[in-house]
Amino acid sequence: MASSRRGSSVIGCNARAAVDVEHHLLVVHEVAHHSSDRAQLGKMAVVTLA
Repeated sequence: MASSRRGSSVIGCNARAAVDVEHHLLVVHEVAHHSSDRAQLGKMAVVTLA
């Protein structure tokens, strides 16, 4: 939900998934309640490579 009133905020979720393209399998997924997912990308890459 987005609002343009002063002092209001935007509520949202970010979802990420990593897929094994050779076997067409979902490797890892995550949903976060952060407004930005930039800090989450590195963590997702580490988990995917493990």
